[in-house]
Amino acid sequence: MSSSAADQSVQAWARAAEHSPGGRARLRDLQRGRVGGVRTKEKVAETLAAYRLAHPGCVTTGRPEGGGPETTWIHAPASSTLTGRYCHTFRDEDGVRLIERQGRVLDEVQSGLHLVQWYSFLDGDETDQQLVRIEDMLDWKFYADEDQWHTAWDNSPRPKVNAR
Repeated sequence: MSSSAADQSVQAWARAAEHSPGGRARLRDLQRGRVGGVRTKEKVAETLAAYRLAHPGCVTTGRPEGGGPETTWIHAPASSTLTGRYCHTFRDEDGVRLIERQGRVLDEVQSGLHLVQWYSFLDGDETDQQLVRIEDMLDWKFYADEDQWHTAWDNSPRPKVNAR
C-alpha cells in the first residue's frame, strides 16, 4: 500500500469512528464496509498498524459485555496525537534492540508527514530537524512526556564497546 493510500485509509477509519456511536467502530465493520479501500487481510493489518502509530491508545481489544467473540475497536482520535510526543528509533545489534536516535515530534506538516526534532545523546542539545513519513515511524517508540522518554533511555541496553 502506498504512503498516500495508507494515510487515506487511516483518515477514513478515523472519520468512520468519529461518526459511529460512542466515537468508535468495530474493526470487523470497517473491513466489511471496505472503509478507506481496505479489502485484504494484509491491508487491514497494515492499516491497523499505521492507525495504532498515528493514534496511540485509539485501538482496543476486548470481549463485549454479555460475552461474545473478542472485538477490536477503532476509537476516534482527539487530535494529531503524535505532535508533541517524544520518541526513540531503534537498530538491532547482535540480536539486541538498541536506541539509535532520540527526538520529539514537533508538528504534522501535512497528512502523514511529521517534522521531528532530533537531540544529541552527549549533551541533550537539539541537533537537526527532519521531515519523516508516518510509515517510516512504525518501529519507533513514542512517549507522552519527557520523564517517560528519559526513563526508557535510562533502562535501555547499551551497545558493546570494542576496546583495542
